[in-house]
Amino acid sequence: MVTVAVAIAVVSCGKDNSDPDSESETGNGDVYVAGWERRSNSRTYNEAVLWKNGVKQNLPDGTVAGAASSVFVAGRDVYVAGFEKNDYDNSDAILWKNGVKQVLESTLSQTSANSVFVAGSDVYVAGDENNASGTAFAGIKVSVLWKNGVRQTLPNVHSAYTTNSVFVSGSDVYVAGHETGYPVEDIAVLWKNGVGQALTDGTRDATACSVFVAGSDVYVAGYAYDVRDENDIYHSVACLWKNGEKQALTDGSQHAYAYSVFVAGSDVYVAGRDGSLTQHDACLWKNGVKQSLTDGAKEAYARSVYVSGSDVYVAGQDGAVACLWKNGVRQNLTDGTLPANAVSVFVK
Repeated sequence: MVTVAVAIAVVSCGKDNSDPDSESETGNGDVYVAGWERRSNSRTYNEAVLWKNGVKQNLPDGTVAGAASSVFVAGRDVYVAGFEKNDYDNSDAILWKNGVKQVLESTLSQTSANSVFVAGSDVYVAGDENNASGTAFAGIKVSVLWKNGVRQTLPNVHSAYTTNSVFVSGSDVYVAGHETGYPVEDIAVLWKNGVGQALTDGTRDATACSVFVAGSDVYVAGYAYDVRDENDIYHSVACLWKNGEKQALTDGSQHAYAYSVFVAGSDVYVAGRDGSLTQHDACLWKNGVKQSLTDGAKEAYARSVYVSGSDVYVAGQDGAVACLWKNGVRQNLTDGTLPANAVSVFVK
């Protein structure tokens, strides 16, 4: 994602799409985590990173700013989606396969690959395009789905939009994201085979961050600003939609976000955060019951959840440290010297 003296902001949703058929039955598979880490030399920027069993691999050559957003393993092949900067304002959507970079086709100057899913011989990547401020069509965002590198745009339900997650079940392709400013605020959206369904009515901001299909049931994790406090400030509520029906995971007393959903048997796992705007827990909900992964002393996130056998893996961050939790036990992927974030986990 040319060396750029700038830190890259990472999108708010975790990118965790996982194929339940690829799970390790014993739970003893390799653990892959995608994210980013700040690089500091004569210039400072973030770079895309993949950790395998805790060992870091830099995806670019160390001179390119960017981030990895999603990892998926199929057979012996490791796919990572993300972006790299090609100058100060502009970026390319990138798909790495076994560390080899492919720049995905784009028509606008700011492009990002946010989620990857492999089904059989087909590789699906969801992302979005935009133009930098001061350029033609600045601020016009286009949602894109690449299938085997071929670009197609997703039809918008109402206005400009962003895709956060892709999941393939049989012949059906599901994409979760949001549209901007309709009729007043962002709406959470789920596309099935290119047809969009609004999950919220647009009266308050909402986002769909992650989609997972289990049998005939479609689960979407995200958040909506549904609760207003005595100071007329709206609080975000972590939400889970099952077949379009919304379940609030939190009561709106604080600010909560659901970033990732994974279904294993009859259990539904959701990763996210809950707390104040500046201090909040990375947390995991299992069947609606919350487990805090951090102590709330820092700004912490649980970005992605994956279940393999009897083991539950969560990727995220606590302050400046990229973390991986296995069954609630934390492993630091970085030492906190430089900021880092783990945003996607896959076990194979």
